[in-house]
Amino acid sequence: MAENLINPAQEGRLLSGAEVARYCGVSKKFVSKHTAAGRFPGVVRVGRLLHYDRNIIDRRIAAGRLLLEKPEAI
Repeated sequence: MAENLINPAQEGRLLSGAEVARYCGVSKKFVSKHTAAGRFPGVVRVGRLLHYDRNIIDRRIAAGRLLLEKPEAI
């Protein structure tokens, strides 16, 4: 039953800080700094950990602007 909890369409959708840095071609420090400032998109809190929604990041990259102009709360 536990193996059915993950929706296959969403598998791999959330990235760690290191994964999102590699995915976007930036440093982990860049991700951390802009996440703390509320400017990095797609932040999802899972318990105490922060993950990043790859779908939201893909849309921001496609739009030509990764960082958010106005900070958003985590």
